[in-house]
Amino acid sequence: MNIALIGLGVMGKNHYTELRKKDINLFCYDVIKPEWIEDELYFSNLDELLSNKIDGAIIVVPTKYHYEVFLKLSEKVKYILIEKPLSFNLDEAYAIKQSGVNVAVGFCERFNPVSLEFLKQSQGEEIKYASFIRASKKPARISDVGVDLDLCVHDIDLANFFGIKAEFNISKMNNPCTQIKLNSNNLDILASWEFNSRIRKAFINTNVSSYELDFLNSRLIKDEVVMELKSHSSLSREQDEFINYIKTNNLGYLASVDDAIYTQQIL
Repeated sequence: MNIALIGLGVMGKNHYTELRKKDINLFCYDVIKPEWIEDELYFSNLDELLSNKIDGAIIVVPTKYHYEVFLKLSEKVKYILIEKPLSFNLDEAYAIKQSGVNVAVGFCERFNPVSLEFLKQSQGEEIKYASFIRASKKPARISDVGVDLDLCVHDIDLANFFGIKAEFNISKMNNPCTQIKLNSNNLDILASWEFNSRIRKAFINTNVSSYELDFLNSRLIKDEVVMELKSHSSLSREQDEFINYIKTNNLGYLASVDDAIYTQQIL
C-alpha cells in the first residue's frame, strides 16, 4: 500500500515516526526538506509525488492550507485523512463534504487508550453529566488558530464520540481566542492556553458509575478503582484505522466529515 504524508512539521514528524513502523510504502512532501527524513522518501514537488499511485494521503499542513492541498490531492487520491481541524472555515468544510472523496478527520484522542477503555467500560450506560478540561501554555508552533480550534475541538469531538451532543452557551476570552468555556445542561468544556501546566481530563457520571479520564497520563478510574489499560500510540492506532478504511471503506472509529463539521459549527 502506498501512503502519502503531506506536511513535515511537528505533527508531520509524529506521523512519519509511526508510519515508518508499518508495512507500507511511504511518500513524503513538504516545501522544505527536514534533516531527519530519509532522502528516498522525500519529494519537493507534489506533482512528482502524485505521479505515483497513491492509495491514501494524510494532510498535516497548517490549517489554512488544508483545503488547497485537499483540492490538489483529490484529483488523484480516493482516501484522505485530514488532521483536525478539518478546514479553516465552514465553507471549505462543506466543499470537502460535497467533493465525493472518502475523507476522515484526525481526532487522535478517539484512539487514546483511556477513550477506548471508557467506551468498553461504559457500554450500555447512559451519560448523565460530563466535564472536560484541556489546558496548557500556548504552543509556540500554533500561529493560525486560537485555543478553540487547537484544543477545544478535541473535547467537543470526544463528547460526540461518547454519545453526547449539546447546544452550548459559549464564552471566549481574548483575541485570538486563548480560553473558551462551553456550558450546557449535561456537558461542560473548558479549553485554555492560560495554564502553566498541561491538563487533559474528563469527569463523567453515568446512570451506573462515575469515571475520571486522564488522557495525558493514560489513567482511567471507575468508581475509585483504577482500570488496567493496554498501552499503545493513539496516533499509530488512528493510522491503522485509516489504512483499514482504505481497504474496507469502513470508517470504524475515525471521525467523519460530518463529525468535524459539527465541532466547527459550534465554534
